Amino acid sequence: MRSTPGSKGKLGDAHGVANQLADLEKRAQARGWTVTHRLSDNDIGVTRKDPAAAGRYRPGYEEALRLVDAHAVDVVLSWKWDRFIREPLDLEYLIPRFDKAGVRFAEADGIIDLGTESGRLAARILVAVAKAEQERKSERQKLANEAAAVGGKRRLGTPRPFGYGEDHVTVHPEEGPAVDDACKAPLGGGTLSGVMREWTAAGLRPPQSATGRWTRQSIRTILLNPRIAGLSAYRGDIVGKGDWQPLVAEETWRAVRGILEDPARKPPRGVRTLLGGLARCSCGNVVWACPATPAATSTGASRRSGMPA
Repeated sequence: MRSTPGSKGKLGDAHGVANQLADLEKRAQARGWTVTHRLSDNDIGVTRKDPAAAGRYRPGYEEALRLVDAHAVDVVLSWKWDRFIREPLDLEYLIPRFDKAGVRFAEADGIIDLGTESGRLAARILVAVAKAEQERKSERQKLANEAAAVGGKRRLGTPRPFGYGEDHVTVHPEEGPAVDDACKAPLGGGTLSGVMREWTAAGLRPPQSATGRWTRQSIRTILLNPRIAGLSAYRGDIVGKGDWQPLVAEETWRAVRGILEDPARKPPRGVRTLLGGLARCSCGNVVWACPATPAATSTGASRRSGMPA
């Protein structure tokens, strides 16, 4: 029989994946199967909500399914069943797919075999148990995150927030004052675009951006974050004071939030003009349209984003 061993490992664990593939080859030979393809996905998660929708690309997994659909193999042999399947929907999606192609799915230890009725029953039970444990772990993590937020603790294990050092608590010597100055801009009639140009010219870069470029939205997100005022938040709600140094006074932050969240700042919907929202002024602002006023033409007037008409 033609078999395809599959394995999955963690980042930096290439040797572990190689060892798993070597063990799979031995087990396939012991069962009298001829190995024709060797596939693996290293440090790629297997969980996604919809198994039929595109998720994080898993080249080994996708290639295995392509071989199944093409009837190019007789068996897909996995190191552990949960390296290939995690969600109950994944299992129900794969069973008819393997059945239609006449391909078996088996794991190294032989507990799961989708080619038999008892194997499918065992798979459904194990996947359901694993899903329940995953949900319990997620719930515990949510409770821990909420308790930490109420206690004013910074969330670590993530890229550092702009304005703070690597410890997420100490004010960054350059970025901290930049945030303070940026809050003064809307209070003094300035724009987010102006802040964007100033930060870019100063050589400041967003630590959580892959491109290293600022946008009006990224700056708006920073200025609306209550954590810059030393306030701890959980899921958008302020739950207490944080144990880190504030970058701006709470009163200043609340005033800035009132300005940035003012509905009057948003361009009206339904206005359609040539190059509206696409063209860029020489000052760097995007040009958009606003309804006609007595001082404007009957077709409307164009103005720069964030600038008075």
